[in-house]
Amino acid sequence: MRIALVIFSFFPSKTTGPIRHIAALARGLAERGNDVAILTSAADLPAGTPLSERTDGVKVERLRVAWKWGHWIQCPDLRARLVQGRFDVIHAQLYRNYFTETAAKASRKSGVPLVITPRGSLLGYRYLGESPVYNIPNVTFDILTRRRALKHAVLTVTSKHEAEDAYELGIPRERVVIIPHGLDFNRLPHPSTRAESDGTKLLFVGRIAEQRNVKFLLRGFALASKSNPRLRLSIVGEPIPSRYNLHEARYWREVVRLASQLRLGERVEFLGGAGGDALWNLYQTHDSFVYTSRYDNFGHALVEAAYFGLPVVSTDVGVAADLIQDGRGGILLNPDDDVGLAEAILRISRDSTFRSRCSSFIRQQTVRYTLARNVDAYENLYKTLVT
Repeated sequence: MRIALVIFSFFPSKTTGPIRHIAALARGLAERGNDVAILTSAADLPAGTPLSERTDGVKVERLRVAWKWGHWIQCPDLRARLVQGRFDVIHAQLYRNYFTETAAKASRKSGVPLVITPRGSLLGYRYLGESPVYNIPNVTFDILTRRRALKHAVLTVTSKHEAEDAYELGIPRERVVIIPHGLDFNRLPHPSTRAESDGTKLLFVGRIAEQRNVKFLLRGFALASKSNPRLRLSIVGEPIPSRYNLHEARYWREVVRLASQLRLGERVEFLGGAGGDALWNLYQTHDSFVYTSRYDNFGHALVEAAYFGLPVVSTDVGVAADLIQDGRGGILLNPDDDVGLAEAILRISRDSTFRSRCSSFIRQQTVRYTLARNVDAYENLYKTLVT
């Protein structure tokens, strides 16, 4: 089967959840004998990145860019490449971008089935806590395009919450399939037995963006630190905006300013982006994982933390409630509840027995998020579409 995975940004140096998942899914499909191509753009290419390469049995093609504005990266060769590529399935990533719109047009022209994985881009903007003014571009886009890209595609969503967003947009239930993302745990180091610790080392992994609500993280941590000054927080992630507007452009500076105002000093360390062995080592050398996102359709970092046995303190987003059940695995909290976050951090840092029980439980929950399950689900879906 010839499969085109279409995503507007795919660079080895990026460590975001969508890119990690696309790389793993493509590799898993190729290992089963499928002919897989990742079609992406050459926008903002890191130095030395080839325009075309084959890695892990997958061909990656980076197409020339005519112009770009935010996620709208126009590559004139994309449509012809999709139509002439004789693909059996076109699988586009995210909604409201040039690549997905072009994939939908190519699908209609060629008759090739189209799958769209929205990755939180359907109605996720509603949950960012922004002024309604910032919703206008999304609403306007839907009105102008009449949601053409969604009209005949099969949507694969990662949670019941995201499925409800699809239904609200008018997508028939028979064209919405829930497929949780899968992680290739075989490529991760086997979690070592966690040594007894004082529980003071906390870890956050995610983009420095309004969606991840890093300000809430800092406020709650600051309150907890007043009761336990030995607490330390490592923040792993780059300032990659959720949206392209002035509010997001200022967010990183506001986060740094808030850390200074709260006098967190050396208790909080911004480590920038990390991937591969460096990231896995951070999971294994911290005691607990804290995730304060306003919205997440899945949450790769949550599953990674669970795999390494880190007890989790998280808002109820993505798969958090599946990993943390009835107080097992960690603690769920409401967004922007500074006191609740501080209390959760203090409890999980002080109670070693609780941490141990959480670690054992949450590690077991990751079996449902294996790459093999994810590849099985997509391969079966593709087969139903081409027969």
